Amino acid sequence: KIKTKSGLLKWIEVKANIQKKILNGSVLWNGTFYDITSRKINEEILRVTANELEDFIDFFIEFL
Repeated sequence: KIKTKSGLLKWIEVKANIQKKILNGSVLWNGTFYDITSRKINEEILRVTANELEDFIDFFIEFL
């Protein structure tokens, strides 16, 4: 998770590979950053909905 300059929190996924190791011990990376914020929001909505459904089922079973 990162905080943007405007203060928003965003989820970032990084995919990278070592491109080259340099003699002084440094490493040159080649990669891409992906904004996965919408995926994380949807995962949270799904988690909350599943919990609400489980609570409803538990409540309903008590009256059977």
